[in-house]
Amino acid sequence: MLVIGNKRKVLLTIGVFFICFILLNLHFGKKIEEAPGWCDYVLYWQLGKNLFKEGHFSLYTLENPFRGTILPLIYGGMYYIGANVFASETIGYIVCSSLIYAILYAVIIPLFIKQMGLKSDIFIMGGILCLSLIFWYGIFLYPLSDVMAFLFVLIACCLLQKSQKNVGHKNLVYGIGIGVCLYCAYNIRSVYMFAAFCILISAAIQNIKNRKVFGVMLGNVCGIMIAAIPQIIINKALFGVWSIKNIASQSIIKLHLKTGFEVQRYETYVGEIGKEIGKQYPNYSVVFEDPIGIELLAREGIEAFDSIGEYFLFCLRNFFDVVGVFIRHLINALCPCYPELYIENVNRNRVLLILLNVVILYLGGYILVYALKYKSSFFIRVLKENFLNFMIILIPCMASIPGAIELRFFFPLHVLVYILVAVGIRSGEVRKSIISKWYLHCLCFALVLMPFWVIWGETFAKMRYVVALYSPWG
Repeated sequence: MLVIGNKRKVLLTIGVFFICFILLNLHFGKKIEEAPGWCDYVLYWQLGKNLFKEGHFSLYTLENPFRGTILPLIYGGMYYIGANVFASETIGYIVCSSLIYAILYAVIIPLFIKQMGLKSDIFIMGGILCLSLIFWYGIFLYPLSDVMAFLFVLIACCLLQKSQKNVGHKNLVYGIGIGVCLYCAYNIRSVYMFAAFCILISAAIQNIKNRKVFGVMLGNVCGIMIAAIPQIIINKALFGVWSIKNIASQSIIKLHLKTGFEVQRYETYVGEIGKEIGKQYPNYSVVFEDPIGIELLAREGIEAFDSIGEYFLFCLRNFFDVVGVFIRHLINALCPCYPELYIENVNRNRVLLILLNVVILYLGGYILVYALKYKSSFFIRVLKENFLNFMIILIPCMASIPGAIELRFFFPLHVLVYILVAVGIRSGEVRKSIISKWYLHCLCFALVLMPFWVIWGETFAKMRYVVALYSPWG
């Protein structure tokens, strides 16, 4: 068993996973250099480099106000290590990011599983890692925001559980750690503010019973303020206000809400067609249009939402049509069929990957149904005791549904499914139930596959090449 307290096994597992991520980067590494310079990851990396462009560290050299400060600080640190230790910023990124991802899969996720009352062994962790690499290997190749935000939220969840078991000054320390992680997750991806609220409310409720709420909440506030210092400095310098918010991100949110009605999903395309079509403005991507959403906007003459309130009123006036749009968004969010992330061949065969994905989703759904239908005391207890943990991970994903669907926004949702499947399959009673009624499961799988296949087929038929939804360079 992979026990968190066994340092030797943990270090060995980190080493094995670290090598896996190094090999992944070495195999696909050239794609980083080939991607267009306007992609998000280039922006994040360049912002990190800019912290040192005057020959020394300075926050005031951050040029783009649309992104928070935490991610550039992380990638700036990787750049500095690469430039000064390895004499190569690329090697610095590969080594540092591989170590972070190895710790995520070898330490943080097992600890998260353990604190849910489950056991995690090397086979479970290997299964979760393999599924992540099969469907999402591209997300580990580029300096993006999604895995980092997810990492901070998982650490906050683990610290929250730890805080319940300690008294005295340790609660203040855990509270500070929770606050730092929550603000970092929010600053990296603003949609994680919903997860932050859930964790803060949970920390207050759970610690009231133990009369430790003051220490934990004081720690939360202190942690948030400590982590927010770089953003406060930037806000004062650029906008003249003292604030912990990423002020300029609001325009991006409004843009995503509008494009959420126009497209069912959005992919970043870096192939030859886009290069030829977009010679004048090479910010090319692929969208899969939603005719109903486009018709809704045209019918009311909406070219942009001026405020969040206007958006909600629009949704209320067209409630059932909007629900249909969101359902199509959700179903598309369950189909990670472009694991490379930056796509060179949009039309390549995706059948096997889609089928495997539906198998994983079916198994995850069946394990939940099994726990509820057969009143499995073990699984029911896990679901009840960890309902809030699940919501903390799922709410940011659900909050992304109204916007333009980019599959990487839903990476945490799929990792949660992989955890559920890996842990469930290791259960003897679940395996026995599946094997004993395999023919019934084949029939149910076919019934589940059909509606997904129809909607996905309709989505892919609406593909077209367009100028990127948003150029991060302005």
